Amino acid sequence: MSDPILDAARAEQLPHQHVPGVGYDVTAPAVRLIHTLGGGFFNEPKYYDSNRTPEAFREELERTGKISSVILGEMGLTEQAREVVETAKAVAASEQPEDLLVIAAWARDPKEGLRLRTTPAVLLALAASDDRTKPFVSRYAAAVLRRADEVRVAFATFRHLFQPGDGARHKGSLPHGLRKGLARVLAGCSAYELLKYNDDNRPTFADVLKMVGGSRKLPGKGAAGWPLPKALYDYLVNGVIGDDAPPMLLARRRFFALKDAAEATPELVREAGLTWENVVSHLGSGKEVWELVIPFMGEMALTRNLRNFEQAGISDAAWDEVERRLESVERTVQLPFRFFSAERAVTQPRAKELLGRLLDRAVANVPDLPGTTLLLADNSGSCVGCAVSRGSDLRVADAGNTLAAVLAKRVGRRATVGVFGDSLVWVPFDPERSCLDVKKHIDALAQTEERGEHGALAIPQYRRGAGVGQGTETGLWWALDDVTKRGVRFDRIVLLSDLCCYTQGDVNCGVDLKPYFGAGATVQGLIDRYRAAVNPDVWVFSVNLSGHAQSQLRPGDRRTHLLSGWSEKLFDLLLDLEAERAVATEGGRAEPVAVPTIEALRLRYRC
Repeated sequence: MSDPILDAARAEQLPHQHVPGVGYDVTAPAVRLIHTLGGGFFNEPKYYDSNRTPEAFREELERTGKISSVILGEMGLTEQAREVVETAKAVAASEQPEDLLVIAAWARDPKEGLRLRTTPAVLLALAASDDRTKPFVSRYAAAVLRRADEVRVAFATFRHLFQPGDGARHKGSLPHGLRKGLARVLAGCSAYELLKYNDDNRPTFADVLKMVGGSRKLPGKGAAGWPLPKALYDYLVNGVIGDDAPPMLLARRRFFALKDAAEATPELVREAGLTWENVVSHLGSGKEVWELVIPFMGEMALTRNLRNFEQAGISDAAWDEVERRLESVERTVQLPFRFFSAERAVTQPRAKELLGRLLDRAVANVPDLPGTTLLLADNSGSCVGCAVSRGSDLRVADAGNTLAAVLAKRVGRRATVGVFGDSLVWVPFDPERSCLDVKKHIDALAQTEERGEHGALAIPQYRRGAGVGQGTETGLWWALDDVTKRGVRFDRIVLLSDLCCYTQGDVNCGVDLKPYFGAGATVQGLIDRYRAAVNPDVWVFSVNLSGHAQSQLRPGDRRTHLLSGWSEKLFDLLLDLEAERAVATEGGRAEPVAVPTIEALRLRYRC
């Protein structure tokens, strides 16, 4: 029998772009950009790509076990990167063009935002190309470009997309606002920062400085020495270190004249403002060199080099220093799955235990979401089979499963975790165990253990097998249907998925699904049914892990929000979005009004 709730949701939806199912087009530009830009790194691989033939797809997956190739168009952009660019242009053309810079600032924020680096710099360059957003570029530049090397990324992006030329030759100057903004960021960088990211890859700092230096000064700043002191300018642009140069540059000259690692001292490294990369590149990666540079390494560098420390055989005293430095970081700037990646790479118990403690401490900084939470993590083939970047063995599912583990560890028994693919498996977990242990347990149930031994919910053919199965995501239907039928009340439902969820209509693999879910079931229809039967006020958050633009959930729904990203700071945003404002109605009563995602970001990031 027909279900009017399912029928209404199904009638709203359109064919999905990548899979044989349906979904919603997200037409509001700002919502669409928020929904896509955090689901992956810029210009990195995507599982579904209309430019990859089915034969090439199968060959790569069978040969390497993952999709990590990157297909670029004429402008050097992937399909998903091009979609981000086009959506950003649509935001610039909207009634609120400043939203483009607000979203860029959120995406870059290394403490409370998405912690992306390349994408925000690209958005700033795009803003500089449009008359409607040009007036905001200088004002937002410092919020969007947080490292000196990102100045080069924004500069390169503008040149590549809007001033094409042959090789390094480009025609025209930068827009005034971009030139002013880049100069402002460079002026705020220390000599150490600029030297750290100085190399010969084009565009260099010399290329940028020749464009922005001197001629476009800020109020109260003379052309001479703006945005950098003359000696530093001469070094970066001309490679010159004169005898009257500042002590840091003179010390660098002495260091790079060394031939033996034994001659290098911590005092010289400090005086020369050298990075660990400078030292290791010049003197090699032996035990003595690593022990020399550890005191100069930041959190991310230490975490990513733990395996190198093991292989070099650093001393116990050096390990003590590594632990001291990492444990002194109060708020990490790393994405959670980076701890998992590092833990998988090391072999010594001391390093593994350290990484477990570091992730647990990061979890402690996650907000305690009130009430009960249902977390549903996608472990279908598209999430397990797609690398997060072309050179990585980490998969999109690692990002989603780590986020699920982080929140499960934080809120404990008030969280229910499910993993889905062809089937749905509920994940029992012990919140007293480390977050890394919880993540590994989620991985095991989702990808390797026999699902039949864990009460998998699925159509008959999919009730046994390794993990949840990597085909069609009917497991998500089973999860929503199960909690509805059992009347399990949740305050929020969080979907962690690449959003390519489908049942191939009412028949899947020759099985009629109507007896299980009813005719015309969709993810939105099953959410609507849950609201009608169990909790009409449930919040639903769809976290896009892979940047595809369509949604399984209804855009504009008052208690539904479309998000993207791999950062645990998304959970802070959930609290903001659930904190509805009370406004007076004509009758004098206070009624709650939903806060749109973009409005929450404006409150945080408008400059």
